[in-house]
Amino acid sequence: EYVADAAVRDKLKSLFAIFQFRGCDTLKALYGVDISNPYALAWLLLSAGLFGLSTWAVPSIMATLSAELFGSSHTARILGLVTLFFGVGQIIGPLIAGIVTDAAGDFGFIFGFSSASLIFASLFSWYHSKKTNSS
Repeated sequence: EYVADAAVRDKLKSLFAIFQFRGCDTLKALYGVDISNPYALAWLLLSAGLFGLSTWAVPSIMATLSAELFGSSHTARILGLVTLFFGVGQIIGPLIAGIVTDAAGDFGFIFGFSSASLIFASLFSWYHSKKTNSS
């Protein structure tokens, strides 16, 4: 264990708690989420936690994957390209979703399509990893 880890741990826990409470307060103010209901609060915190784990895990996973696949001498270049294409997707995705939502009248189709895409990508990755590991 590093000295910096021990010194910063309590400050990070406090900062995390502040952000969580501030997020809950903002949701209550904007959307009327009743955080006094323990079930609503539990689902809200679970959702925020899963979002944080899935979103902020991506950069570290991509950096590790870039180093493993292309070697440490090319990691920065590959990570730059990955970031560029993530950015392009983050620009184009909401634009297309907005156009489809305007045409459909609600978000149902876009949420369904996003869920189906996630399930397909997960199954594809699982199948491909089993195929690669068995060879």
